[in-house]
Amino acid sequence: MLFSILGLLGAIFVLIGRRMIICQARQISTGWVWAIRFLPLAEIMFLARYWDLGRNGAILSLVGMAMLAPIGLQTLSEKRHLMQAESEGDGQETEMTGDPTDYFAMVNKKDTEARIEVKETKLQGLNAHMKQWYASLQARRAALPEDATDQIGAFNDEAAAYQSLLSVAKEETAQLAQLKAGPQSTAPRSKGASAK
Repeated sequence: MLFSILGLLGAIFVLIGRRMIICQARQISTGWVWAIRFLPLAEIMFLARYWDLGRNGAILSLVGMAMLAPIGLQTLSEKRHLMQAESEGDGQETEMTGDPTDYFAMVNKKDTEARIEVKETKLQGLNAHMKQWYASLQARRAALPEDATDQIGAFNDEAAAYQSLLSVAKEETAQLAQLKAGPQSTAPRSKGASAK
C-alpha cells in the first residue's frame, strides 16, 4: 500500500516536472516544445543547454522517479518469483510424467486441437460467405437478359471465381476431416494387407 502511494505521488511529480520543463521550453521556442514531447533525448539536450530554466522541473522529475523506484523493484521481484515458481512447477510435472513420449504426445494433441479450432472458425466464415455469394449469383442469373453479352461475360467470370473459392473450401473441409480423424487416417497400409 505504501509503495502504491509513493508510486502515485512519484508519477504526479514526474508529470508536473515535465510540464514545468515544457513551459520553460516554450519561452525559448515552440521547436523545443515539440522536440521534448516527441524526441527521446531532446529533454536532456534542453536541460544541458538551458539548465537554469529547467532546473526546478528536472529536480522535481528526479524526485518523482526516485519515488517510483520502490514499486518498480517490487513488481520486478514479483515477476521473478512467479517465473521461478513456474519453472519449478514445470520441473515437477516433467519428473512426474517420467516418459518423454507422453509429453510430446500431449504437446502434439494440443497443437492438433488448436489447428482444428482455427480451421473450424475459418470454415464457418468461409461457408457463410459462400452461401451469400451463391444466393447473389442465383438472383443475378435469373435477372440476366439473354442478349446482354457484356453482362453474361461478367457473370461467367464471377461464377468461375466462385467455383475456384468453392474448391478451396472443399480442400479446407477435407483437411479438417483429416485432422479430426487423426494420424491413423494418413498411415500407409501394410504390404501384406489386401483389399476384399
